[in-house]
Amino acid sequence: VLVATVRALKLHGGAKEKELVDEDYEALKSGLENLGRHVDNLTSVYKLPLVVAINIFADDREKELNIIEEFVSKKGCECVRANVWAKGGEGAKLLAEKIVDKCEEENNFTFAYNDSDSTLEKCEKIVKNIYGGRSIILEEKAKNDLKLIEKLNIQNLPVVIAKTQYSFSDKAELLGAPKDFDFVIREFQVRMGAGFIVAIAGNMLLMPALNKKPAALRMTIDENGKFEL
Repeated sequence: VLVATVRALKLHGGAKEKELVDEDYEALKSGLENLGRHVDNLTSVYKLPLVVAINIFADDREKELNIIEEFVSKKGCECVRANVWAKGGEGAKLLAEKIVDKCEEENNFTFAYNDSDSTLEKCEKIVKNIYGGRSIILEEKAKNDLKLIEKLNIQNLPVVIAKTQYSFSDKAELLGAPKDFDFVIREFQVRMGAGFIVAIAGNMLLMPALNKKPAALRMTIDENGKFEL
């Protein structure tokens, strides 16, 4: 299931974050390149049956929804509106039915890389075939980490790439469907318990940072049990 929203596609098409509710069909159409790459990855690389779910917002226009549906249809996939916010479970009933149908379809699921590939080769295949990048740049720590992985003979482990969620690249500001970019890997971490290797790209943090002063310090409660921050 691939989830899309009008707002996100406008953002990937160049619209400013504060103007995503405004009427901007050019930005929406431009942003469809991002959706298209996700569709291609799932159907052509992973070779999976796919349904695209449009997560409906109250300010979405009918024309905007039609543009997305027409685009997805031309890609040869089914597109379903999910209006859970306004209608609750009833708003996702059709989507749920489509998902059940897709689960019962025959598929030729394929991984993006082979188990026998080296750790670097696995990352290169993901970056080139999934993200659309050109090459990988390894920082010094990443190079040393790879030497340790080779020494431990654990290159058969699958790879997870930790990167920004905003872009196919390692840079949050590179929106849309960028191509031929260099992908920077800062370091590798081994998760032996879980059984995979984590490649950390760009400025990605694995855990959100906590404030020095927790919100609880600003919380008050009156005699009636009313909380305020």
